[in-house]
Amino acid sequence: FLTNRFHFHWRWFWDHGSGELGAWGSQLLDVARWGLNIEWPQRVCAVSGQRVIGDEAETPDSLHVQFEGGDKTIVWEHRTWSNHAPEGRTAGVAFFGERGTLVVDRGGWKVYGQKDAAAEGASELLEPHLRNFIDCIRTRAVPVCPLETGHVSSALCHLGNIAYRIGRSMNVDPRSGAISHDADAERLARVEYRSPWTAALA
Repeated sequence: FLTNRFHFHWRWFWDHGSGELGAWGSQLLDVARWGLNIEWPQRVCAVSGQRVIGDEAETPDSLHVQFEGGDKTIVWEHRTWSNHAPEGRTAGVAFFGERGTLVVDRGGWKVYGQKDAAAEGASELLEPHLRNFIDCIRTRAVPVCPLETGHVSSALCHLGNIAYRIGRSMNVDPRSGAISHDADAERLARVEYRSPWTAALA
């Protein structure tokens, strides 16, 4: 019996969880994709592993994933054991440009220019996002983040985890998000159902 498999910690086991990347990734990768106007990557590579915590968990406690798409790259990093939050934010997205850097999270934003002092602003982003979702349930309107957009951001989390688990980079079809010519990766992208259960595609 492993207490680590229950309550919050169930997410650290591949049978029923997707690690820190799956827990936070879709929310943060969604913002990164929106800011860079990226749909699917062409190549995904991941490195790291169980570096510090050393418990029974299967998912990595630190991870670095690169989603490469043409001339744009999204980099995901997490260290679940670290007590130092970059830019003073426990989670967020940074856009690095030629003339400055923009850091965004649910509580606001901060811009670092090349020479100018940093500018920043605060806003509560979570409540309006939840309100939009509830309103769209009631009205049947399309939410600010459509289902298809959420699907791509969630799928990137799975692609990153698969690249980590196979231990090498993998190519992705930039039109569909399908894994290209890698039997090991394709196997991890599918779920084997126990008989008599099956998954019907709509």
